[in-house]
Amino acid sequence: MNKHKEAIIDKLRHWAAQNEDIAYVIITGSQSRQHKQADEYSDIDISIFSRNVKWYENTSEWVAQIAPPIACYQDNIAAGLMGKKIFFSGEVALDVFFLDSRLLFWLFQYVRLKDQKLLYAVIPTHLKKVIDQRISFFMEYISRGFHCLVDKKDYHKRLTYIEQKCRFLPENYFNLDRVGHIVNKFWHHAWFMAVKLHRGNYFSAKIQYDNGLKYNLLYLMELQTKTLKGKDFETWQSGRYVEEWGESYVVSRLPYIFGHYEPDDAWNSLIETISLFTYLTDFIISAYPELTFLNPAKEVTAWIYALREKKEQQKLPLYSHYSTPKTTRMNKDKEM
Repeated sequence: MNKHKEAIIDKLRHWAAQNEDIAYVIITGSQSRQHKQADEYSDIDISIFSRNVKWYENTSEWVAQIAPPIACYQDNIAAGLMGKKIFFSGEVALDVFFLDSRLLFWLFQYVRLKDQKLLYAVIPTHLKKVIDQRISFFMEYISRGFHCLVDKKDYHKRLTYIEQKCRFLPENYFNLDRVGHIVNKFWHHAWFMAVKLHRGNYFSAKIQYDNGLKYNLLYLMELQTKTLKGKDFETWQSGRYVEEWGESYVVSRLPYIFGHYEPDDAWNSLIETISLFTYLTDFIISAYPELTFLNPAKEVTAWIYALREKKEQQKLPLYSHYSTPKTTRMNKDKEM
């Protein structure tokens, strides 16, 4: 960790220690894990437990009390988790979200109660489901490590106890129940990506569908690796280190699934993406023959190839509604 980050953490620690609203502060994420430790560009993930959560969420006045920010806005930090994303001078990026300190106290009591089977059985099932979901969500968020910056009322001891009793395991990412959803969503996106390309709406195709295709592809890549190497094998988040954990053939095809802003390359990258997805789907079906779901791969692939052939026969450029980009004309002038 460089000196600028250390300085911000020291200021944050001092600010929290002096603030009566703040009970407990932890660092999570890359700055706290032992394996694949953070590099100089990694952000700092901060969780703050307070009795005044709404005020901190709805204002940014408190940020300047730590240090003058150069950027600050409210955004999604993790799935379903809103917080502040902040830049400070010296290339320091902070992700901060707030939790009610009273919630941690009651979660601690709830987890302790699990060992008292007769008392635990009295809690309504629907309430247990809601509480368990909250615990599971936060355990996943801190699953790669956390350490304490400020603790005024033994909250660290309580959170450590909860984490030990309800530890989130990498094998929990292994979910075959979603395969049918992923497969059908992929082919829906693939078809409308092809339609967008046929119409000449490449930018719209990238925004609406291409990223979704890649995330669905990633899901099956993770399932394949966990099938080959064990359910608890670490596949990281959002495709990080995929060259290290991905199956060799799949990794070898990744350079071909990202297209340029150019007609033929856009179509080729889509074809490569659906080909790789089909390969992974076939692997999953072969490994888990008990899975049953609709798989429109054959039909939609035929639709996409037919649409591409139609496009080629029409000889319409990708930029069919606009003039040829200046860069293309410049390249042609150079060729002449």
